[in-house]
Amino acid sequence: MGTLSSGWRRRMAGGVASALLCGGMLLVGATAQAGAATPAPSVSAATDQPAPTTAELERQKLEEEVRQLRLTNSQAEGWLGGLLPFAPFVTVLIAVATLGAALYKQSTDLAAARLAAETEAAQWRADFALQQEAEAAKNEQWRQEFLRQQQLDRAAAEQEELGRFDETLSRVSAQISSDNPGLSLNGAAALGLFLKPRYLELHADLLRIIIANLKATPTAEVADLLRDDLARVLGLLFAGGQPNPDVPSPVDLTRLNLNRLDLHGLKLPDGLILDLAYATLENADLSEMTMARAQGLQATLDGARFSRTIMNEARFNEAHAIVKPVHFHETTLVSATFDGAHLPGAEFQRAHLQGTKFRHCDLRGARFEGANVNDAYFQGADLDEAAKRSIALGAHHWQDAHFDPPVLQRLKEIAGISN
Repeated sequence: MGTLSSGWRRRMAGGVASALLCGGMLLVGATAQAGAATPAPSVSAATDQPAPTTAELERQKLEEEVRQLRLTNSQAEGWLGGLLPFAPFVTVLIAVATLGAALYKQSTDLAAARLAAETEAAQWRADFALQQEAEAAKNEQWRQEFLRQQQLDRAAAEQEELGRFDETLSRVSAQISSDNPGLSLNGAAALGLFLKPRYLELHADLLRIIIANLKATPTAEVADLLRDDLARVLGLLFAGGQPNPDVPSPVDLTRLNLNRLDLHGLKLPDGLILDLAYATLENADLSEMTMARAQGLQATLDGARFSRTIMNEARFNEAHAIVKPVHFHETTLVSATFDGAHLPGAEFQRAHLQGTKFRHCDLRGARFEGANVNDAYFQGADLDEAAKRSIALGAHHWQDAHFDPPVLQRLKEIAGISN
C-alpha cells in the first residue's frame, strides 16, 4: 500500500505540472499576438506643408502598405485578442481537467490494483486451505494405518503370549496334582504368576483350575496357597462389583476347605451366587462383602466373620458353629434362612434380621442387642435365658416377631410387659 501511495503522488504531481505548463504557454502566445495586432499610430496628413518630393511619396506609400498589411493581419488574428481576458480562467480549467483526469486514472489504477491483490490473496488462501486439507487427510490416513498396525501387532503379541500361557498353565496344573509334594507346592506357587490384570480373559479358567485342585484335597501347604489364589482371582474377576460373563452362577465352592479364606470387602454382582454347601469356613473373613442369596447348607462356620456383609435371602440351613461363635455384627440378613442351624453364642448385634427364619435353630447364648427382628421366625428355636434376655431387653421390634407361646410369655415377663 505504501508503494501504491508514493506512485500515485508522483503521477499526480506530474499531471499538475503539465497542466500549468500548457496554460502558461497559451497565455504567452495570446499576449504576443495581442501586441502584434495593435495598430501603429496614423500619420496625419500635412496641411499647410509644401508638396512632398518623390522620395517622400515613395516612403509614405511604403508606410501605407505596411500599415495596411498590419491591419490585415490584426483583423485576421483579432479573435486571439478577444480570448486574452479569459486566458487565466481557461488555464485553470485546463489544469483542473488535467488534474481530474490524472486523479481518475490514478483511482482506477488503484482500484484495479486492489482488486488484483484481493483476488490473488483469495486464491492464495484457497490454495493454502486445499493444501492444509490434503495434509490433514494424509496425516489422518497415516495415523489410522499406524493404529491399525499397532492393533494387529498387539493382537498377535497377545495371542502368542496367551498360547504360552495355556501351555504353562497346563504344565502348572499337572504339577499341582502331582504325587511329589515339592513339585505340587511349586505348581501352586506358580499359579500366582498369572494372577495379573493382563491375564483377565483367562482368569475364569484359572478359577476353575484352583477350585478343582482344592476339591482334590491337597496337602495343607498347597491348600493354603490355593486359597490365597482363590481370593485373589475372585477379586480380579469381580473388581468393582461388575458381572463377568465367563463365570457361571452359582460359583461352586461346595465341600471345599476354606479355612482362613479372606474375601474381606469383595462385592459380588447381583445375580451371582456363592454355593458354600458343606464347605468349611473356619476363621474365614467374609466381612463387608456383598453375597446376596449365598447358599451354605451344613457349612461349618466356627469363628467365621460376616460383619457388615449383605446377605439378603441367604440360605444357611443346618449350618453349624459349635466350637467358636460366628459373627454377624451389623449384617444384613433380611429374609435369610437358618432353619435347623446350630449357632450357639452367635453374635447378631445390630444386625438386620427382618423376616429371617431361625426355626428349630440352636441359639443358646446368642446375642441380639440392637438387632431388628421384626417379622423374624423363632418357632422351635432353642433360646436359653441369656438369649431371651438379649432379645427382650436389647432387640428392636421383637413383639412383631414370631415365637412359641411360652417363649413369648417369658420375653414379656423379662421386658415387664403385662398381658
